[in-house]
This record gives sequence, structure tokens and C-alpha cells, in this order.
Amino acid sequence: MALSGCTNALGTTLQQYPSLLQPTPSAAVGGTVSSDVRCGLVGPIVKVLLDANAASIFAASPPAGSSYAFTLARNEYESIQVICRSASTRVTGVSLSVVLSTEARAAGIVQLPHSTRNYVVTTVSDCSGAHGSTPDILVPFVDPWYNQTRLRHAVLPVGEAVGWWLDVFAPPSAPAASYTGIVTVAATGLRSPITLPFTFRVRNLTLPDVSPYASAFLYWGAPGSSSSWDMRATMELGLMHRISTPSMLRWSSEMTDPPQWTSFAANWGKYVLGGAMPFGLANTSLTALAMTMGYCITYSAASCTAASHAKTSAVWGNIYDWFKAHGVAHLLFDYTYDEPQDEVAWTELRTRAGIVRRAASGLRPMCTTSLSNGRAHGVGDLVQLWAPIINELSVTRCGSTRNTYATANISARNVWAYQSCSSHGCGAGGCTDPAAGGGATPLRGTQGWWPSYMIDFSMVRNRIYPWVTWLYGLGGELYWSLSYASAMGRDEWTDQFVAGGNGDGTLTYRGTAVKIGGMSEVPLASVRLKAIRDGQEDLMYLALAEARVGRAEVEAIISGLITSANSWADDAATMAVTREAIGDLAEFGVLATPMRVKDPTGRGGV
Repeated sequence: MALSGCTNALGTTLQQYPSLLQPTPSAAVGGTVSSDVRCGLVGPIVKVLLDANAASIFAASPPAGSSYAFTLARNEYESIQVICRSASTRVTGVSLSVVLSTEARAAGIVQLPHSTRNYVVTTVSDCSGAHGSTPDILVPFVDPWYNQTRLRHAVLPVGEAVGWWLDVFAPPSAPAASYTGIVTVAATGLRSPITLPFTFRVRNLTLPDVSPYASAFLYWGAPGSSSSWDMRATMELGLMHRISTPSMLRWSSEMTDPPQWTSFAANWGKYVLGGAMPFGLANTSLTALAMTMGYCITYSAASCTAASHAKTSAVWGNIYDWFKAHGVAHLLFDYTYDEPQDEVAWTELRTRAGIVRRAASGLRPMCTTSLSNGRAHGVGDLVQLWAPIINELSVTRCGSTRNTYATANISARNVWAYQSCSSHGCGAGGCTDPAAGGGATPLRGTQGWWPSYMIDFSMVRNRIYPWVTWLYGLGGELYWSLSYASAMGRDEWTDQFVAGGNGDGTLTYRGTAVKIGGMSEVPLASVRLKAIRDGQEDLMYLALAEARVGRAEVEAIISGLITSANSWADDAATMAVTREAIGDLAEFGVLATPMRVKDPTGRGGV
């Protein structure tokens, strides 16, 4: 649906795509391996289930000799999925290798392959969810922290798709040019390996080291692991996926009274002042950082004395002063209260916000509520960082203005939003299970589904949220947890159905030696975290395009994909061509003519 006054500038360029896969010639095989082994390359906007959509993907192929193609900016991560399937024979001894061209390696372009593992969905998150084994866990061939070799796929089961995930990163110094690479799949019994060529163009465009938009994805820890190392590794995993885990101060042993700043700077400084990541970005940092807890859990309680208030304010003021001296005080906020529901909660919010304001005038109290709700309870002038649920955001022309907040002269920097179980339904399944013949869920809303990070939802639904950030003129995004299931002692590899959703609050996996081989534990990304990363980079493209051609033209372009937080096309092809068009606007100031779209998940050709 396009809102009044908003047109789709892409028009008929949203054409039918020939295929989601690069074709593979029939393999010359021997032994017991049959000739129906197929492999291909898929872009990052499609989830390939074990067999539900794998067979249909391989049913059609683009013209022989064509090559999978994609684009990426400098300082951008881009991904390819490698999918293989054997229709009737179990194939063993499977191995995969990736080689970039000499020119790509000379340009500093790097790649990191992963094996894709599956999570089994037994109860859908809502009526759009899919049952069964769904790709979500990503195990790097060699982890970027310890350089240890991890377990890889070695078998193609009969009739099931097996996947690998390849990340490619182009550094800021990479020349804008076209490059090539080859994925090779070998297996026992294959007379010759299967080769899958791909091409990519590095745009004459550089994404920023640090996003101009804030993100705060909270980290809950993992029992049985080293909290300091786990926090650092998880922060780095987040930064390599363009999000910030803002809990660092709460995990830092240097946050004493007074804080040990020399030690803090040595151990944690790079995360706020800029530093290199294990893979990809060479000078990035957090975009948001939450304050420590202070001296009380509940500041309005009689047990929390005036002396405790004063001590907390003093420590917070000390922290603020150090960050201000280093030019990064804008990162700080206090998570003052989460979803206040009653007068006890509002009283606590008022009390703690007052302590925050006394600590430093620039330190922002944050609350997950709407401005109208806050005003109704007398905290409109105390809260400085508002984070309403996306379901509560109002929509005006193309969703481009936050009218309530803008009218109140609250800057975009101080308005975040977040998604919760309200996006899929906080009860079991979110609707009558469609497998049992149930109907549609009322949570779908009047126009469509809300964005959501659940495992059993489409990659488009996992990725669309940052487009909402741009469309509504927000300053950032809050998400309640990266690691809730493991923090609660669950095995998140098999058990993360929470608040009616598969994966709510769990976007990472513990990569223990038992699970993935090697000797040391590392945090693992989910497929959904890749979608979030790509969405955050989409957001940067939108900002760059807006700076070049103006907001109205960008709104017109994206209206074929999204017009509000719950009115968007859950279609990989539409997202792919829209993203490519935004990239053209940011790079050239105009759309490519004609639009030459090859692959909806590869985001087109050169």
C-alpha cells in the first residue's frame, strides 16, 4: 500500500526474476554418487529450508554460463549462501573452499566462510512462521579470535539442503572496480569438483566506520564462561554486525568508586574510542553505552538512602566527565526504567531520573515508553531519551516524521524505538497454529506484519526494521537481549522459544568446543544477526542517498517496499531491487538505466 502522495518510482522495474540460484552444470560423477547433486549460490535475503523450498529453487536455472553477481560499498559486509542438495544419494566427504581473484586479494578484500546449522521450530511464532529445521546457527571455518579450525559440513543427506554462508568485506582502500571469486565444492565419488563462479563490484562509495544511528542490543551474559572475555568477544561480534552491545560498563571491573580509568582505557578504550575488529572493520566503536547500576537496585525504596543517591550521582558524574573529556559523552545513557506500568514504577522512574540529571546535565535518562504516556505521568521533562515500541509510533506522510516528538522539539537523536513480542504475539504461537488448520492472527494488523527477529520468519522480516528507523526519522534502535536463552541456562541450540517467539532475545549462540570443535569458546552469529547487519548497512545507504538526492526522492523509491512499520512487502525480490536502487542513488545520484536485476537475493548486477 502506498500512502497518499507517495508513489513508487521503480514502477515496472519490479520484474520477475529468472532464478534465485546460479546454475551448476551436471557434475561428472562416479562411484555411488548420483548425477543429481546440485549446488548453487543464493543471496542473503532468502532462508533455504531443508527441503521445503530447496527443491523449487533448483527447479529452474538462469542461462548457462551466467555468473552470480552482487555489489557492495567499501567498508561493507556482503554475504553469499552456498546451497547443495542431493536428491537420492547420501554424499560424504563434502568440502568447500573459496578463492578470491588476485585482484580482489590485492585490494584487501577478505572473506570468511561459515557452516550453517539448523534450529528446529516446533511451534511457530505467529501465522507467518515456518515449522521444521531452519538455518540459523553460523559456525566459522576458522574463528577470527583464536584462529582455531571449527567443525564443518561433510555430508549431504538425501533430499535435504545443506548450506554454507560466505561473508565478504571490502576495506575503505579497495579500488572501485569489478572482481571475481570461485566457490569449489568437492565430495567423495565426484569425478570433478563443482565450481561456482561469482562476480562483484565495489561501489565508489564508502560506508562510515561508525553508524550515525545508535543501536543498543543488551547482553545478559552466559553462565560458565569468562564474563570479561565473553563481553569483549560479544561486543566485537556485535560491531562486526553493525550493532552495539551497550552493557560494557556493567561488566567492567574497573568501574569502582572512583573508576580506575588507566586500566579501563587499556582494556576497554578501543570500544569507545575506535579500534580494529577481528574480521572486517578496522576502526569502529560503540554507538551507545549504558550506565552502571550504582548503589541501589530500587532508588525510590526506603532502603536506598540519600547517601546512596549522592554516591551514585557522584560515580555517574565521574564516568560522564571521563567520556566528555575524550569526546564520547554522547554515547552514554541510563536505562532508567523499562516499560513502567503502575505508580510504583513511575515513582521509581522519577526518582532515578532525578539522580541521573544531578550526575550530569548531558547524561540522558532513557525509558521504554511513549512521550504521551510519559507526559501523562509527569516525566515528560525528566526523560531525555524516549524508546517507544514500534507498534506505538504514529505515521504521517510516508511515515517520514515523528510528529509527536518533532512537535515537542525532541531531536531524532533522542528518539529510539524497539520491537518486542508484540510483533508476533506474546503467547504461545501468536495465533492458532496453521498446521492445525487455524486462521490468521489479529496481530497482523490492518496492513501487514510487524518487523521481527524470530527464527521462523523470512529474512525480509528479520531485515526490514532499520528501514523503519530511517522512514520514521528515528535516532536509533533498542533490543532487549542478545543472549537471553543461554543466560537463563538453556541450550539455545535447541531451546529458545520465549514470550511466544522462536529466538526472542537470543541472536547469538555459544560456540563451545563440544558444539563446534576447536579448544576455545567463541560467540556465534545467527542468520538473523546477518539480516540485522545488512539492514543496518541498508540504513547507511538510505542516509547517504538522502544526503545526495533529498528525502522525497528516497521516500518515493522505497515506497514500493515499505510505507510504514507494518506496511511493507515481504518479498526478497522487492527488497533486492529497492536496495540496489538506493545504492545507485547514493553512488551516482540517479538510478541505473535500465535497471538490470539478475538475482533478487544478490541485489542485482553491475
